[in-house]
Amino acid sequence: MPMQEPPLVDLVSMFRSFGDNCEFGLVQREAGAEPIDLLRFAGLYIPTGHLTALTDAIIRGFDGLGQPGTVACALSDLDGHGRREFYVQEQVYQLRYHTFRYHGQIEVDRLRDQQEHALQFWRLKLLDDLRSADKVCLWKSNHPQDESDVRGLLTAIRDYGPNTLLWVTPGDRVHEAGTVEDLGDGLFKGYIARLAPYGNAADIDLDAWYAVCLNAYQMIPMFQNIERTTAKPAIYDGSLDGIIDGRACGWCLKVGDPNPVTLQLYIDGKRVSTFVAKLPHARLKNIGIGSGNHGFYSPAALRDLPRHAVITVRVQGTGFEVSHSGRPLSEYQWF
Repeated sequence: MPMQEPPLVDLVSMFRSFGDNCEFGLVQREAGAEPIDLLRFAGLYIPTGHLTALTDAIIRGFDGLGQPGTVACALSDLDGHGRREFYVQEQVYQLRYHTFRYHGQIEVDRLRDQQEHALQFWRLKLLDDLRSADKVCLWKSNHPQDESDVRGLLTAIRDYGPNTLLWVTPGDRVHEAGTVEDLGDGLFKGYIARLAPYGNAADIDLDAWYAVCLNAYQMIPMFQNIERTTAKPAIYDGSLDGIIDGRACGWCLKVGDPNPVTLQLYIDGKRVSTFVAKLPHARLKNIGIGSGNHGFYSPAALRDLPRHAVITVRVQGTGFEVSHSGRPLSEYQWF
């Protein structure tokens, strides 16, 4: 029986963009998806060797990303609306990306501070996501790539977990646009009629991108294990950041929904409390995620528990578990 086609917004959310520019991030936006990923709108702006540089950065765990003094904010030329957008140039890995903030909207020093915090947050989230291996990683480039180099990237992400890599490249006489082939050992190759030019990433062949995503969805084994319903599944994001005054703290939200979500705290698999993530969270506010009021502070005290007790935070009524959850108390930072 053929697999049921998921709603488009859910389909494109099943992939994590690795660049090399913001094209696939814009594909996701056109479909109504706004996942939080470090490399969604970022590229490594170096003269040559983008793929090698990305692979090295992942091997290094993007160590040093977002540290003070490594981030600069500059203004673009005037756009078609007479605006100048701030963009970020990061100096350790030469990441460059849009901020979607414009001259006159925010002071440059404040924006730079926000971006330093954002990069540190996005770095930790990327590494945790790679350990979870819950999405297919996607690499595209307008330049020809050797399969051996692409497999080097696959090896790097597989050091974190059982990740899958989709490599998207222009099609040819043999490979029709929209098709996907299995190259073996977790590497898949998708073909698109054309990629957007680097000078205009918004010039996207959306139909071909959607076809590649759908064919990958129908072919890649990890998707066959996902429970599917006709209803649109909710997409959540969140993190258990640490222990403050003996209580679990962090944040959680339903993507695209400003309303707070209800969470449940488990200790060694036993549910001990139910609470709502609705508190102000400074880091979320600083980097513009949701309303910023998605923080939580669990009512159950953990101070007297043995350090090997496993702490888990889930969204009530779902199987979603926030990032960094499901670990012994001894592995969390205490404040």
